[in-house]
Formats: sequence, structure tokens, C-alpha cells
Amino acid sequence: MVGGEFQDNYHLSDDFVAVSPANPANNAGFKHSTDRYGIYVQDEWSVFNKLIVNAGVRYDSLSYAGDAINPRLAMIYKPWDNTSFKLLYGTSFRAPSANELYYTDPTSIANPNLKPEHIKTYEGIIEYQPDRSLRLTAVGFHYEINNLIQLKEIPNRIPGGDPKNQFINTGVNKAWGAEFEAEKLWEYGSRLRVSYTWTNAYDADNNQQLINSPNNLVKMNFSTPLFNNWLRAGAEAQYTDSRKARDGLKTAVYPLFNLTLTSGDKLFSGHLKGLEISGSAYNLLDRHYASVASDEFVQHFIPQNGRNFRLVFSYRF
Repeated sequence: MVGGEFQDNYHLSDDFVAVSPANPANNAGFKHSTDRYGIYVQDEWSVFNKLIVNAGVRYDSLSYAGDAINPRLAMIYKPWDNTSFKLLYGTSFRAPSANELYYTDPTSIANPNLKPEHIKTYEGIIEYQPDRSLRLTAVGFHYEINNLIQLKEIPNRIPGGDPKNQFINTGVNKAWGAEFEAEKLWEYGSRLRVSYTWTNAYDADNNQQLINSPNNLVKMNFSTPLFNNWLRAGAEAQYTDSRKARDGLKTAVYPLFNLTLTSGDKLFSGHLKGLEISGSAYNLLDRHYASVASDEFVQHFIPQNGRNFRLVFSYRF
């Protein structure tokens, strides 16, 4: 398989206008143009009956961030019909956005010299499926990220001036982790999926936990048809471990519960066959929790919504 792409951002602009109080001296903005192109090739070989090797490489050239070459390799070994082992390796990059490169206002300064983020990923996967109704997965992974782009507060170049915000490239960040997932299907249409993820993400320079990176995540999803497929109900539970914010502060751990009721295949017919209605209740127990704020906010945490409801109508034709 071979392919390619070309993208021309012929007009990128932003305007900042100070309105309260009006001060033309504080007005700012940018106008730029960028382009990029990439080509890739990928192939798959059956080394022998139970081993498959999948390999590929991609080359990208960006007018605002240089060139990048990223390979990927996967080895899939299936000794039995119900069990497979996978070893995956790959590299990738994320080029800085126009906002990260050029945005400026009275409290922020641009950084047109930003470099792309680069990541190396290593994964080992075991999949076991004893029958069509049950699937068990175990994953171990290691990530290495260089030049992570983060918004930081830096000293003002003008003596006595207030600090400024700027996107900069940080050092080397690493993560070790494991994930376990089980999925069960029933003949009458019910589905259960449970997963647990443990991650240790840290700054390799000082061995400190990364900001906004929880160590433990637990998720549970269950859905089932009701009244002979006239309706379908879904329940979701999530548990998020504490996350580090600036100055060593941490969010509280919190569980969340969501419920959704969706119209089934038999509820509508005729011209209304394509109509679907769903109603959801999020944060059902009205749990008070907060997310970590970035450096551009004065507060360390941003409170999230309490119990809230959503009603959705959709029509397919």
C-alpha cells in the first residue's frame, strides 16, 4: 500500500483586539501561510503460517517544522485459533499548530522556533478469545516523548514586567503502563466491557509525575435491549485517580456514572424508520469534581458540570 497527501494552508490569521478597556496599543495578531506533504508505504508478509509481519514508513516535509521520517513495525503471532501475541513499535510526531507557533496578546508571546513533538511507542499485546462471546486483552506499553509542547510561564524580557505565557518544548517524558480489558456479548444483544489502565508518566529529567496524568483509570460499559428491542439502555461508570496540577496540588479522585436510553429498531417504522431519539443523564450522582487547568488560567482547577441531561434527535435518510 502506498499513498500521499498535500496540504496548503494559504491563509492563517488571528486578530486580538483589546476592547475592555479599548487600547489599540495592545492589539495583536498574525498572518502566515504554511504547507506540508507526506508519502508513505506499507506492506504485510506471512513469514510462515502463524506469523505475520507488517511494516511501513512515512516521510513528511513541513514548511514550518522541517522533515520527519517515521517507521512502524508489527509482529503478530497466532499459535492457536483463540490466542494471538502482538509486538508493536512505531514513531510519530505532532507538528506545532498555528496557535502554538504564532499567537500573541498582551499576556502571551509567540514562539516561531517551536519544534515538533516526537514519540516512540513500544507495545506488547495478548488477545484471548475462547469463543465468539468473550474477548480478553492484556497490554503492556512504554512511551518516550521528546520536545513535548507545553504552555509555560516565562520571565518578561522587560525588567520589572509581568511574566508572559509561551509554548515551549520541554525535555524527555516517559510512560510505563498496562491495560486489561474484558468484553462479553450475549445472544439477546447485551454487551459488557470492563477495562483497567495503570500508567506511570513522568519527566525523565527530574523523575516527577507529569501534570494532569492519573495513575489509575477504570471504565465499565453495559448496554442491553429492552422490551424486545423497542428501546436500548446503557450504563457507564468511570473512576479517575488524582491528577497533579501546578505547585504540587492534586485533584480529588472521583467516580462518574452516566445513563443513556435510546430508541430501538422497532420503535419507529415507515417514514420515521430513520428517526432515533436518545436521552442521557451525565454525572448521575451529581459528583463535584474538577479538571486540571493549564498555565494560562489563574486557577489551578476548573470545576466541571454537575448532574446534566441531554436529549438528541437524529434522522437518517
